[in-house]
Amino acid sequence: MATLLDNLDDLTGTGGDQDTAERDAIEDTAERDATYAALKTFMKELKGTARGALRGKPGLLAKLEL
Repeated sequence: MATLLDNLDDLTGTGGDQDTAERDAIEDTAERDATYAALKTFMKELKGTARGALRGKPGLLAKLEL
């Protein structure tokens, strides 16, 4: 009986580790998504600035695919 209880304790302990890992993964995904959104906004602003700065230079705009 003691062996069964020990095995049960082992199973419950790993479940807690799995919950922690899942929570960490969800938090990391949310952080990644927020960082990607900030990068996307920055790139949009940078492209607009580049288009304005290179307005008279269509060759450079083409090279940059703007």
